[in-house]
Amino acid sequence: MRVVMLGVFLSGVSVLGCGPDIQKTCEEQIKCQGGNDRDVDACVAVSEVAIDLYDDIGCGDEYDDYMACIEPLAECKSTQTGQTCANDSDCGGGGDQTCSNGNCVASYYGVSAEDEDKCETETLAYAKCAKF
Repeated sequence: MRVVMLGVFLSGVSVLGCGPDIQKTCEEQIKCQGGNDRDVDACVAVSEVAIDLYDDIGCGDEYDDYMACIEPLAECKSTQTGQTCANDSDCGGGGDQTCSNGNCVASYYGVSAEDEDKCETETLAYAKCAKF
């Protein structure tokens, strides 16, 4: 299953009063994948750096449009990794993987493959501007 992983990549410009809410997005991501308040703070800090970067290279509007489109589509999801387990520690010990019915299950915060096309225009404009 292909998904757009948001991670620290998911941010916006709420500090300026427009775009997605960085704090809320980071809280949802950390709640999904496991972590604490310091992880939320780190997510917010990295997101703010990303915003500055995209503004500096002249892609701020494209980034804002992209984030405004994908943020409402993002949600906590889980998928089986294919690894067998007896307990959570068999799944790598990270907060984003747990053992469920003998199989490791990974949690992620992102946009599912079936929703990716909903933001195709914004994704292409953002990718073209940022040249990646």
